[in-house]
Amino acid sequence: MIALKYTQSSNFDKSSIPEDWQKYVSVAVQSVNGVISHDVTVQVSPEDSSYRYRALKQKPQLVLKFALPFFIEFPTGTTCVYQNQRFILTDPENLKKQGSRNIEYTMTLGTNEDYMAMWKFRNTVDRRMKFSMCAKPHEFVEEIVKNLNARDKSITWQVGECIESAEKTVEFNHVYIDAALTDVANVFETEYEVEYIGLTKAKIHLRKVEYFKDSPVALSYGKGNGFIPGVGRSSEAGGQPVKRMYVQGSDRNIDRSKYGAPELLLPKSQTLEYEGRTYKSDADGYYIERIDVISTAIKEDSLDCSEIYPSRVGTVSSVIAVKPEKNYYDIIDNSIPSTLNFNDYIIAGESMTLIFQSGMLAGKEFDVKYKHDERRFEIVPQEYDGVTMPNETFKPKSGENGDTYAIFGIMLPSDYICNNTEKTGASWDMFRAAAKALYECEDQKFTFSGQLQALWTKRNWLAVGGHLVLGGYVLFTDNQFAPDGVKIRITGIKDYVNSPYSPTIELSNSVSGASMSSTLREINNTEVVIEDTKKEVVQYTKRRFRDAIQTIEMLGDSLLDNFTHSVSPIAVQTMALLVGDESLQFRFAYRVVSTDSEGNETISYSPTTCIGYNQATKKLYATMQSAGMDIYLQHLTLGQNAIMTQERREENGYLSWPMTTYNSPVLNVPEKSYYLYARVHRTDHTQSGTFVLSETAIDMHSESNYYHLLCGILNSEIDGERSFVTLYGFTEILPGRITTDLIISNDGRTYFDLEKGEIGGAIKFLSDSGYITIIEGGKIKTELIDVSELIARSVIVGEEGKQRVEIRPSVDGNGSVKIFDSNDKECAIFEGAEYKSITDLYDGSTGGNVEIRARTNASYGCNAGVTLGRGEAQYYVDAVSDVNTPSGTIAISKVWKTEAPTEVVLKRGYLQAYAYSAGYQQTSDYTKPQQMSAANAFIQIIVETFQDEALTNKISSLTIASVSANAYATAQMTQNPYDPEIPGSSHNNYVDPKSETKLLNLTTANKSLKVPAGWHRIVIYFSQSAYRSGSYTQIAWGGIITGKDDIAAEYKNDAYVSRYFANGLCLGSRNDNFCMIWKDLSNNINFRWENSGFCFSLSNNGIQYRTSAKGEMKKLT
Repeated sequence: MIALKYTQSSNFDKSSIPEDWQKYVSVAVQSVNGVISHDVTVQVSPEDSSYRYRALKQKPQLVLKFALPFFIEFPTGTTCVYQNQRFILTDPENLKKQGSRNIEYTMTLGTNEDYMAMWKFRNTVDRRMKFSMCAKPHEFVEEIVKNLNARDKSITWQVGECIESAEKTVEFNHVYIDAALTDVANVFETEYEVEYIGLTKAKIHLRKVEYFKDSPVALSYGKGNGFIPGVGRSSEAGGQPVKRMYVQGSDRNIDRSKYGAPELLLPKSQTLEYEGRTYKSDADGYYIERIDVISTAIKEDSLDCSEIYPSRVGTVSSVIAVKPEKNYYDIIDNSIPSTLNFNDYIIAGESMTLIFQSGMLAGKEFDVKYKHDERRFEIVPQEYDGVTMPNETFKPKSGENGDTYAIFGIMLPSDYICNNTEKTGASWDMFRAAAKALYECEDQKFTFSGQLQALWTKRNWLAVGGHLVLGGYVLFTDNQFAPDGVKIRITGIKDYVNSPYSPTIELSNSVSGASMSSTLREINNTEVVIEDTKKEVVQYTKRRFRDAIQTIEMLGDSLLDNFTHSVSPIAVQTMALLVGDESLQFRFAYRVVSTDSEGNETISYSPTTCIGYNQATKKLYATMQSAGMDIYLQHLTLGQNAIMTQERREENGYLSWPMTTYNSPVLNVPEKSYYLYARVHRTDHTQSGTFVLSETAIDMHSESNYYHLLCGILNSEIDGERSFVTLYGFTEILPGRITTDLIISNDGRTYFDLEKGEIGGAIKFLSDSGYITIIEGGKIKTELIDVSELIARSVIVGEEGKQRVEIRPSVDGNGSVKIFDSNDKECAIFEGAEYKSITDLYDGSTGGNVEIRARTNASYGCNAGVTLGRGEAQYYVDAVSDVNTPSGTIAISKVWKTEAPTEVVLKRGYLQAYAYSAGYQQTSDYTKPQQMSAANAFIQIIVETFQDEALTNKISSLTIASVSANAYATAQMTQNPYDPEIPGSSHNNYVDPKSETKLLNLTTANKSLKVPAGWHRIVIYFSQSAYRSGSYTQIAWGGIITGKDDIAAEYKNDAYVSRYFANGLCLGSRNDNFCMIWKDLSNNINFRWENSGFCFSLSNNGIQYRTSAKGEMKKLT
């Protein structure tokens, strides 16, 4: 049974459900903030044809087919849990009515990934949807995760594993999040994967999806081998192997008159080894071919290497602010060789330019002048996105980890282009890229598909179940399809809901490339590159002069009673100006009802903005409910004597109406403009008002019993955009004073909402001295904050995770100042607390031995009472054994906690892996071997770290040591196969067993690992697989291996820090390596120095010393 759950606001009526089925339907009533909801759960029994399908580069799907003797409309948003993964109904289900008591349902559910195709990808800084971004892979994923977490509250999205790569630029043009993720993966030429962690978390990985490449599951056709009959192989269209790879390089930094070619060429007639294969370039440097085998392929392919060019990537040593007020900045690179004077290599007709490769200016190009004697570049300022750069915000970073740059418009010396002796230079970089490309397409592309035997899979589920994942490798063998065996990835899995142990898997050595939609999107995204001005999504629409003229004309037709027609003088000189009409003095506001201790109710109103126009959907909207509160129209003059009266300040003295939310249809006639009115009852103020959108003006009193209050005007389209402007309220202009509610810039980006006390946009404050203060997005960017008193919860000077100073209050109120180095380690602390000894400072311990847990039974070959520092596990095929464990995870240590990152060290012990492959079996006619045999054994030691003592929230799982053994049998054919009629022929000509033993000495291997702070434990993980009768594997650790040591480990929290506290100071890294001076409770000054057991102490007890860690303190006399 599968539980389908959904929520509805109305009561659920179970009377239509047959009595014998009512036990499968449950309803829970909940109340949140006074809102009643009904959580409905329906238990359904899926048909055998129901399945889940997962594939690379596709979203997971769960297809449920079932029948019910009654009808229920499952709304979108219905969820269920299958295999510890939540699936969500995003499209209505399909129905087929076979009778009044036989309703057939077909329901396709997806995961949270489906939301990626519903939400637009936005720049989280300025909310643009058409923009370009130059960043590293993990930075793109961070931006995608921010987009998802801002909308998806059902799970927490996290950044997973990402490839390491230099910054690249990706253009986004109103794309959905899933399309943005695909574009990023395509630009970095990799794959992505969404990993669900239970029901509450999901990680996005940006890297090739592959698992168990070194320990694949062995599968083939036949009884007991995995696949049932029906294994198929298909070749891909266009997947023929490639013989020759043509390459075209870049024309950047190439002087055709000297180089002899317009673009970069390959090294001529040179060879290169890649992944065990040998490739050679032709004599002209245009293509490569493989030469260590004779290829029967005839297909050619080509590679665009325009991103590879001769360059020297330098690092900024220092930055000189020559004239910051004029954006004059110079950079110095002390690493430039004395022989490399860039001025000597400028290409005729070109100017020297510099492009930053990293940092705040990554991807931005500047003209430069170079002074070789000083290794100095003078940067010519350039405007980007309306900002002149470099400046104090956008400037290069210098030092050991300074920003990098490259120079263009020059032809560098030949060693930077092609050095055949060292195999370096741009040509060799292009050669390696070509070899990688040819390597990936010189084999025929195949796809294998087959269904696994349910009995075999169920029996071996613990061994193979964890390997049957997308990207998991399989060692596929077939005496016809793949006689030599081939490692191939799982690219698709179809598992049936009622038969989870009989999945159909797809194996392929290729993954389909970009779809047609992504190709079209790439064309569309080029608009971002071409466009000079980027339009932002803002709260207020742009306001142009033509909009203003059209609004004046429409106001002339608006039938307002208190005005004559317009005037148009060249200049107006007056003492007062009142803009607005008394009938339009209303506002939209939240209605808040509060009750005092005596039960008296007080009604107040909080103004808000609720009407707008969506440029993307071309719809006008008026939202009359937000955050669970209704929005009312509150009139300030109807029933009042004047605009400014005492009654105006009394909230209950105003007429107010509840309003109904309004959404217009699509307004797709560009030349039309509209009036928006609020239609409210004249006397019944409890009746909800409605909005009316009209192409013509409506008089306020045109309908008896109702007012038509003009809310605003929606102008016709200009350049694909409309402008909506509100008309309620008033503006008064007097000498030296303006009274109004809202001030907005022409482009709608910056505004002052005086009624709500809100300022939006980026606000810059300029001083006479040239300093700039910018307030934007919750941040203040300025040179100096000069106040008599500054109160802050915390102060951070620098960047999180980098060199910085932190000022924070502590729990006990003493507070502290912490200084972090460039590696994000605490190196100095100033605090108000008092300490009596080093034990108080370092919490008693900064390291120690890891306690190995005691074993109380004989599992995994361990005798009773022997610690988990030793053990073994074996796996036999078709053999009877007391120990038959294909895989497992054993926690060999007790849990310990560290408050800071720690280093785990394996002090001694051994790991051993053994694999034995029994060889081939003969066929009945003894003419050829029947099947290949194989065995694989793998064991590793892992350090797991958790956030909590219950070990439910894992922070990291890192391998500290591992060893594996693999054995594959090979056939031996003889000249005289067995023949019963020929004396002397042998039955054993075809059996050739193989074995391999791998032993790792942890005592001499110096295995250590840095792990984050938290709760830690050490675990043994092993995996074993064997194929064909008689094959077996064995893994062992510690003293179970004859004459070897048990596993032992220790941990060290060794991080230098200087601490200055209320009664002294301490310099050191842990409680056995420090120097401390402090005042005790008796006002005595104490000094103590200790270094790995050696100790010297000075106090009122005299001078004491110790010469070893285990020795006693002695008094110096």
